[in-house]
Amino acid sequence: MRPLDGPASTGALRIEKVEGKAALERFIRVPWRLFKDDPHWVPPLLIERRGHLDPKQNPYFDHARISMWLACRGDVTVGRISAQIDQNYLAHHNDQTGQFGFMDAEDDPETWKALTETAEEWLRDNGIKRVVGPFSLSINDEAGLLVDGFDSPPFVMMGHAHRYYQPRLEEQGYRQVQDLIAYGYDPQKPLEKSVDNLLKRLMRDPE
Repeated sequence: MRPLDGPASTGALRIEKVEGKAALERFIRVPWRLFKDDPHWVPPLLIERRGHLDPKQNPYFDHARISMWLACRGDVTVGRISAQIDQNYLAHHNDQTGQFGFMDAEDDPETWKALTETAEEWLRDNGIKRVVGPFSLSINDEAGLLVDGFDSPPFVMMGHAHRYYQPRLEEQGYRQVQDLIAYGYDPQKPLEKSVDNLLKRLMRDPE
């Protein structure tokens, strides 16, 4: 949450607004470059990501305004961010809060500063006084920032991050406000006897 009061590539940094299918595809594919050497990253399904950001397929767009940006150095895309204003959220909470999401970028303070300030400016220009996140796009989707457990793959509806994400966001004035916990299960371990008995009963009589 934040009140609204050494680069991996070379070249001058510029921020581009996502407009059109080609730019949206670049936006979707940013993690493929940033996490290509991370053995714990699980690439999302491209067809699912495209549908998630398609106003014709995702009903979230019926009650929210969204803007997205790319950070570029030369012809290399080095980061991305989105900003959202959810009218359903505002109608319920009435607290002039917007959200940011899809925050992925190279490990460079300039890039993180430019992306977050661009999203904050858009929110501020649209009457928002406070920003929380990351939500990609809402709390019902991928929410929160990974701050522990980098040696494990993300589970369903969980995002992934590099260790530098947290300090880079904190440098921009963001602070943690809530813990989100994920539970893992090792399928190689034997089931508890009570669970095993329940599964056997269900298999015998699924009705």
